[in-house]
Amino acid sequence: MSTEASIRVQLVGGRKIMREGLCALLERHAGLSVAGESDELRAAAKLAQAILPSVVVISSPSSTRDLVQTIRSIRESSTAQVVVLCTHVDLALVQEILKAGACGCLAHDSSSTEFIAAIRAVGDGKMYISSNVAAAVFNESMNFPSESRKKRLAPREREVLRRIAGGETTRQIAKALCISTKTVETHRRRIMEKLQKRSLADLTKYAIREGLASLEASS
Repeated sequence: MSTEASIRVQLVGGRKIMREGLCALLERHAGLSVAGESDELRAAAKLAQAILPSVVVISSPSSTRDLVQTIRSIRESSTAQVVVLCTHVDLALVQEILKAGACGCLAHDSSSTEFIAAIRAVGDGKMYISSNVAAAVFNESMNFPSESRKKRLAPREREVLRRIAGGETTRQIAKALCISTKTVETHRRRIMEKLQKRSLADLTKYAIREGLASLEASS
């Protein structure tokens, strides 16, 4: 597909005002059009089957698991390519997104120029990683000392930590993630070992500092 051909875009997730802004931006560029939009990730794959977009743009939710499942569902059920707008950027998240089948990744503070470039590139069957995402991933992979690398959390561990900091109980976390309470306890123990934290309060403070939880959610 050439960049002159019509690239139909489906918008998923994020606040409505943000989707409206992206719609207005896309409609100003020749060869780009908005095929449809939805605020819920779980409806994304079915909508993609119905409207047949060229590219699906997902505003990433707080749950990495939900994001990964949505990307896989879209790729398995349609021919659409996926671009993710990340609220936070780290090496593990980008790896998970690309492994799930996304072809584009941008940070939420990427410029409109980069956003349009990403849509055109992915619509043309290419990969696109925005400059700020690439810089963040490069810095993380190069600047961490070897000891610090061992302490970095896996995506599932980050999700468990986010829920712990949000005040969820072990049973609630297990139900939400479809795992056993013993598995949740194992994750929590490993998280505490990696981060060298001795209490749930220390874990919560770490999660807030790293942007995985807010003061409001933990209060």
